[in-house]
Amino acid sequence: MKTNAQLEAYLSKLDRALSSLPVSDRAEILIEIKSHVLSAMERDPHQSIGALIAALGEPELVANKYLMERGNAPVKPPISPVVKWLVMGFLGTLALFLFFAGTLMWKFSPLLQVDEKNERVRILGGLIDVDGKAGQAKIGSSTLSGSFELDADWSDSESVRFEGTNPVDPTKRAIDVRFTNGKFEVKTSETEKFGWDCRSKAKGETRPRLEAGVLLFDFSGMKGVRCDLSVPREASLLLKGTNGNLEINEPEFHLDARLVNGNIEIAPADDEHYRVDLSVVNGSSDSFDSSDDPKAYRLTAQLTNGRITKEK
Repeated sequence: MKTNAQLEAYLSKLDRALSSLPVSDRAEILIEIKSHVLSAMERDPHQSIGALIAALGEPELVANKYLMERGNAPVKPPISPVVKWLVMGFLGTLALFLFFAGTLMWKFSPLLQVDEKNERVRILGGLIDVDGKAGQAKIGSSTLSGSFELDADWSDSESVRFEGTNPVDPTKRAIDVRFTNGKFEVKTSETEKFGWDCRSKAKGETRPRLEAGVLLFDFSGMKGVRCDLSVPREASLLLKGTNGNLEINEPEFHLDARLVNGNIEIAPADDEHYRVDLSVVNGSSDSFDSSDDPKAYRLTAQLTNGRITKEK
């Protein structure tokens, strides 16, 4: 019974695949196939009906041979179960991906909010919150660093002021400023000296030192610092810090600004040309004109979280 059931099921599929042929032709083909299978079983009773049917091939493929012999159009072969499951798995995975992506977009929208007045950038619906005034950044409920207001009123009793000037190495004309939390306003110096006017809530003051021809000003040991810096023309300035706000006013020097969290504001000089290279990982950047002039000043800024703004 089982043998006949398997064979009859196969012949039924074959009959449907041959439906474009006349009834007599279909009957002839079905009898031929059935006789072939039964004869093979008589020759070798140990063979299973399933193996014999599998050796014939899918009913649609067998039907196509007879259809094409008679000039009829072949039928579409069946989809392999493996292919069917692969397609279903792919579509299911795609549906899950779209569902989770939509959920994340809804939960973390808007993707970017910029509050220029308060120097604040919120990314992914506030998951990343960069506060330029506070000199700090948060991811979720975790504060990365900084816990004071850089724009607060630092009275003389609460902060230490230190200022001065220092010549730069005439062969390298390189200045390197490092900090953890800070706000810096930078302009072009009227002299050939590097100048600074700073306030810090730490005791004591920091002075630049010359290392391998580079004038190094390291504020990284201070909790927070605010400085006005004056950079000689044609010099190269590296500003590298963790949190804060950088304001660059009409630079006539080469700039390399690297900040993890905060805002970088740049006001290009009207009569100067710059080779611009800006990079923001999470946040946004205004568009700046870039020149191919080899004599143009280099203007490079790398920011992880926050915004690069073009002033003017």
